Amino acid sequence: SLNKNILDKVKGDKFTAEIKIGEELVECELTIENVWKKVTPELNDEFAKSANYENLEDMKTKIRQEVEIAAKRNYRYAKDDAIIKAVIKSNPFDVPQSIVVNRANEMAKPLADAYKLDVSQIAPSYYPMAETQIKRIYILNDLTDKMDIKIDEYPEIKDELIKTLAEESNLTSEEFVEKNEKYLNSDDFKYSLKSQIVLHLIENSSKFVAPKSENENNQEDSKEKITEE
Repeated sequence: SLNKNILDKVKGDKFTAEIKIGEELVECELTIENVWKKVTPELNDEFAKSANYENLEDMKTKIRQEVEIAAKRNYRYAKDDAIIKAVIKSNPFDVPQSIVVNRANEMAKPLADAYKLDVSQIAPSYYPMAETQIKRIYILNDLTDKMDIKIDEYPEIKDELIKTLAEESNLTSEEFVEKNEKYLNSDDFKYSLKSQIVLHLIENSSKFVAPKSENENNQEDSKEKITEE
């Protein structure tokens, strides 16, 4: 809706558009404050150097590495999210609404500030996401305590977590350990590590299946209707 409505607009124009915020579409009042023309530079060594790379080949290599790291991170987050949502579905429980609202407000604030909106206008769109995040914390805390996780028993997961953090900081594992000794001995790191161990144990005892396509879901719906008739 935003891309469609913004066409042919000039500086100073005001219009409304639906923007996806959290998991919902919210109608927003927008104003065109500036208009820029995209100029694509020639892809060569000179351009690469202007972007702080040694040359074009160096730029391609490093950007490829960054994309691969981002893809691995997104896959890990998606997998962990699927695990947590499956646990929540199998073990439903409620959390205080006030905590959900506070977390949703925190999540909505950057976007509200960017579009000069009141946080209360868009925070409800973040409620489902905020609730899942809070339940994730409760679940991981509870399982960590009940399973009596011993970090020393899972050195491979610790090494993998350090490797991941190092890659995201553009460092080797050895460099990351050397530069972050204080953090690696902190309660925050221990909590992150225990959480990863719990997720690892759940993953190893679970079966992952590909989500059904829209066509498959429609076929199942049709079968159910025929059965009912």
